[in-house]
Amino acid sequence: MLGRLRCASVGGYPPPELSMFIGDRDVTSLFTQSTAATLHGARGLRLMVHQTVLWSDQLSVTAADDGKTARCVATVSGLGANTTYIRITVNCKSSAFYKWHAFTETKTKLREHQSLRGKR
Repeated sequence: MLGRLRCASVGGYPPPELSMFIGDRDVTSLFTQSTAATLHGARGLRLMVHQTVLWSDQLSVTAADDGKTARCVATVSGLGANTTYIRITVNCKSSAFYKWHAFTETKTKLREHQSLRGKR
């Protein structure tokens, strides 16, 4: 199942390094990182704001990831880490369920058909 996940840090200098984990697994390499700086305010009194984003709209999760915690960790050298947590919910049915369902449905229809033929 593909999903979208984004972690953003706004402000701070130098911009932090962002890392992403699902459970204990480091999945940072599966994300794209972008950093931008924007200027706000009047000339001569401008404020520079940095934004760093890790994102993926093709993150692949499985039923085994259901209920696991995803965490985004922002670190700046010499300072403590800032961590944000979310719980992953995977909504899917396994192909084994579909095969079992199709098999039992076919078997039921076959019994119904045979019982109708026997009543003639």
